[in-house]
Amino acid sequence: MEPFRYASLAQIDANRLNALKSSGPVTAEGKAASSQNRASHRLSQCAGFQVLNSEDQSLFHALRCELLLQFNVHESEKVEAAIVERMAQHEWMRRRALNRQDWILSDTKILRMEQLKLFMRYELQHERAYDSCFNQLLKLRAEKKSEKIGFEREKQLCQQVEERKQRHEITIKARQVDIDCKIVRTLRTAANNPEALEAAREVKTRFQAA
Repeated sequence: MEPFRYASLAQIDANRLNALKSSGPVTAEGKAASSQNRASHRLSQCAGFQVLNSEDQSLFHALRCELLLQFNVHESEKVEAAIVERMAQHEWMRRRALNRQDWILSDTKILRMEQLKLFMRYELQHERAYDSCFNQLLKLRAEKKSEKIGFEREKQLCQQVEERKQRHEITIKARQVDIDCKIVRTLRTAANNPEALEAAREVKTRFQAA
């Protein structure tokens, strides 16, 4: 591989002089095309996301489906699906910036350092944006989990209260049966004893009142 050839000072000065002589595009078509030069790669977030004509729309769709599957997000989950959509867009543009860097580095005659730095910045920008979306997804799921745990906890507490209520009712019924049995036994043994009979009736009355 031939070494990179940097432009000399004389070449730089010559390029500047040529640029001053240029009047730029004259026709309306030329001006419209020139106005899109900076946005041709559409890597700026201000430009909005778009799959370029030179790119394959089906590959972007496959990337999006891969991320939905990877993070187990269903299309019906609108908020999570929207976050994954942005993640797919940022990952796509990060790869686009990498492809631009490869294209610049493939030219062994001259190294366009400023362009290379530009696309490296775009790569980092979209990598960070992807990470930010990923963190949003994690935060959203953590909040959902916390809400679910709170709901489950409340449900468990209500269930525990109901179980205690049922146990208390069972205990009361058991005590009632025990008292009734004692009263029956007392009545049998004290059939000829009016005082014992009256005492048994008082015990039953107090229990019912309680």
